[in-house]
Amino acid sequence: MKIVKHLAISTAVTLVAMTAEAGLGNRPRPEIPDSNCFWTGPYVRENPVTNIAYPDTGAKYWAANFAMPEGSALKITGRYLHNRYMSFNSYDIAGDEPTYSPVDAITDVDLHPFFRFARNPYVAGNRRNTPIRRYVFEVLPGAPAEGDPDNTIRSNAEHGQRATIVLRSYVEDDGTGNTAGEYLPRPIVTLADGTTLTKIEEICDALDVDSSIVNIPLVPAATYDQMTAFGNPYHLDGSEADPTFLLKAFTFAENINCDWFGFCPAAPSDQPGFYANLDNQYVFGMTTNARPVVVPETALGIPAGTTPLGTVTVDYQKDPDLAVAVFRGKLPETPRTRDGSKYAEEGELRYWSFCTNEYMSQKVTDCLYDEQVVVDEDGYYTIAIGWEGDRPGNARAECGYNWLPTSHRGDGYVDILVQEVAQGELDEAELTKPNALGRPRENNPYQNMVIVRNMLPSADFSNAIQDVQNYEETAAVMGEYAVGYWYESKAEFESRGCH
Repeated sequence: MKIVKHLAISTAVTLVAMTAEAGLGNRPRPEIPDSNCFWTGPYVRENPVTNIAYPDTGAKYWAANFAMPEGSALKITGRYLHNRYMSFNSYDIAGDEPTYSPVDAITDVDLHPFFRFARNPYVAGNRRNTPIRRYVFEVLPGAPAEGDPDNTIRSNAEHGQRATIVLRSYVEDDGTGNTAGEYLPRPIVTLADGTTLTKIEEICDALDVDSSIVNIPLVPAATYDQMTAFGNPYHLDGSEADPTFLLKAFTFAENINCDWFGFCPAAPSDQPGFYANLDNQYVFGMTTNARPVVVPETALGIPAGTTPLGTVTVDYQKDPDLAVAVFRGKLPETPRTRDGSKYAEEGELRYWSFCTNEYMSQKVTDCLYDEQVVVDEDGYYTIAIGWEGDRPGNARAECGYNWLPTSHRGDGYVDILVQEVAQGELDEAELTKPNALGRPRENNPYQNMVIVRNMLPSADFSNAIQDVQNYEETAAVMGEYAVGYWYESKAEFESRGCH
């Protein structure tokens, strides 16, 4: 627990905050710059270079990579955004084997206003359009510690070491632009000799800011070759009466072992990577619109007992009966903020979303978030996914159904290798190396990964992903909010009619 303690107010911070607060009002600012030398971004689907680490189309992300000079202090000042949610997360990026997992965070409701008489617009019951929106927090070196004061975040790096902080903005109010109606937060640096820097160019120089796109934890190509040949993450035997359920995501390695090879630890580590958000938890699953062609390992001359499952996937055959993956569950209650609602409200969750993704490239294909989802009279959604050419005619909101496309690039395997080569981060020879079966590496166009997010469950909501402790109990703990799925042909789905 961080103890309640207001930051010491330095003269420089006070002047910056008061000057910026004066006369700003509450007007949308669609022309505000959406990046600078400190904040790189926004990371969004529309930019192929920043469409990485499985972003959510309901959110925008900015990253700052920097190193604090010895003896310096770093504060960040800004104004609360006009949106559903904002936060700052720091990450494990150091060493030879970084996890890219979140280490510390400041969530909007925990970010106290700079002025004592002001009100935080994210706290339930407070006005969301309050004109006094200034906040200031301090970035402290090192790892989180018991007793850290409020309005601080640990960088997980000592002075002189590199750190990454990610700013998130979810569901900006209509008409407020990429930055949700406010300028990006400003860093303020005080050097060891007491000099305070407030000009952004001087600050970026002092912090040795790296404005390049963040490194992402790719699955090694050789590892993925083994996974696709000797694993099988597809569950094709579910039905509407007995669906397969998405599983909670734990660590990267544990997810591979469980979903691809069926080895699910009873006590997994609750530490997802991929620049995850401490306020989110995730369920995931792999889908396909083609049936794997599987043969015994011995048929290929591999000694019995060599591969994890005793089988090898040698090909895929597109199957019309798998054209549409159908997902169903109950949608948790969430605040409705997109139209600029007057007061902040609580829900069972702060935010919920459902996304289709390319597994290897980590690019999002498309998402639906809570306010965009059509539900029936009992609050249940039906989401159909597949190639756009296989879309049923009734898979549309007017008929009571939701639709999301899956990518024709499938897993995006070769695409991400090409991108890494172009950026100088991968040897070009990797593109021509054969896979585990001695064949050329290529995309699996039939594959898709689904990710569902649960953000900040309320204290009295016990069916959130956050309540799940291991893979096997996911469906039981989430109950009617668990995400079940099965496959149908296009014609079969169309036989449901239009409601």
